[in-house]
Amino acid sequence: MNCMRSVFIMFYFFVLQACLLPQEVTSENELSGSLLWEISRDDIASRSYIFGTNHLISSSFIDTSAVILNCINSADIIITEVESMQIDTAFLMNAMKMKKDEYYSFSESEDEEYLVNFFRNDSMLKAFADIYFILKPMAYWLIYFYSKYITDTPYGNTGFTTLDGFFMAEAQKKNKELIGLESMEEQISYFMDSIAVSTQLKILLGTIRINPEDMDLAKNLLDTCYLSQDLTCMSSFWVFGSKFKKENMMFTDNRNLLWVKKLPAYINYKSAVIAVGAGHLPGENGLISLLKKQGYNVKPLRF
Repeated sequence: MNCMRSVFIMFYFFVLQACLLPQEVTSENELSGSLLWEISRDDIASRSYIFGTNHLISSSFIDTSAVILNCINSADIIITEVESMQIDTAFLMNAMKMKKDEYYSFSESEDEEYLVNFFRNDSMLKAFADIYFILKPMAYWLIYFYSKYITDTPYGNTGFTTLDGFFMAEAQKKNKELIGLESMEEQISYFMDSIAVSTQLKILLGTIRINPEDMDLAKNLLDTCYLSQDLTCMSSFWVFGSKFKKENMMFTDNRNLLWVKKLPAYINYKSAVIAVGAGHLPGENGLISLLKKQGYNVKPLRF
């Protein structure tokens, strides 16, 4: 159970001298070329900032940035996707278990054979090969993601701090109020309850059939997009692939619409640093666009 708890936690992992203040990007062509944005409004005295994180990039990417540290130092509150990485283990296990009225329904007979054989040859999934039906497909999707992208990366090391963890740690270290836009239980529900088991199975089968080299190439490309701060490039990636538009929207657009309703209660009265996954920033229903629609001035900054 500790392993399963770690799987979900790992998946989830985002006033000095004038010359050290954030610099506004002036060229319209560079609007997508930043992870850090300033939020202001004429009738609000304080300024807030929003930073797009990458849950698998080390905090070393920003932890020496005077601009980022200045934003944190000047803020009253730090807002992250979740306030705490603690998970109710019983809730997690119950959420992953198949319910009495849920079952695996394979479109093709060879699909079940492929899944079982794949599980038997995967070090993290082989224990479930003959009893796969006890957990929801999305539970295995998360385990596969964990084994593929986390156990063989620095993320698996105790000394590795994610970008999200960095902002949480800074809030604690500097005695800033830390606010989560949602709970870990809500994030778990997005995976386990918001998507029909039949669709979860299609997503899982589609994922395990992807050539590992192609998956590595896609991840490397996404990392390159992120490190070059290209939001337009990042917006072309989907959590579950292009075939599952509705399900992808649950993880970006739908959550953005909920978050943008909560943010004014904080940024209208205090200075805040908001740190959320970079995928939540761009697009028509991205936080940048949604904040602008609410009358805020949102400007990209260099750091």
